[in-house]
Amino acid sequence: MMTKNRSRTAILLVGPMSFIAGCSEPDGRLAQFAEQATAQQAAQNRDMSRANQQLTEATQRLIEREAAASQELLAHQQQLRQDQAEVGRQRDLLEQERKQAAAARQTESKWGAIFSAAAFVLAALSPLVLAAIALSASWWPSSDPTSADSLLDFFTTHPSLLAETAHGRLPTPRESSSVPRIEQTGADDRSPASD
Repeated sequence: MMTKNRSRTAILLVGPMSFIAGCSEPDGRLAQFAEQATAQQAAQNRDMSRANQQLTEATQRLIEREAAASQELLAHQQQLRQDQAEVGRQRDLLEQERKQAAAARQTESKWGAIFSAAAFVLAALSPLVLAAIALSASWWPSSDPTSADSLLDFFTTHPSLLAETAHGRLPTPRESSSVPRIEQTGADDRSPASD
């Protein structure tokens, strides 16, 4: 735009000067001045054209660099999103494993408490059971004072019978025919039901 204004200015100046020069006698200075002005204008036009070309090339390089930087930024943003998604997935897996471990610890502590309580109850009841067995032997009157010894001998010689009764299976009448019977005699007999 500036180049056009200068060229117009030069034409406007050269035109009236040549008209004035045409009206008077021809002067070589005016023609020389016009030639210099035209040469200067042409040099300025070439310089402006070269500057515009360089500006266009620099603008093109800037646009290309900006496009490359935008692409690189987009690639980094996409990679960041993928990394964040992976971190979130791993965090969720870790949280799930933590919950499972906490549930397992809680279950183990419950079962541990139950087993400890059961062992404590069994340990507390075992003396009572032994005392009840000892008392029940005194409640069964026998004609033979060594009947407790004979009963003990019988169970030691027949361990399978003791194991079956421990599992809740009572011997059938055929199996119990070899079991010695304790006979009750006299009016002194006391049974646990009569107490």
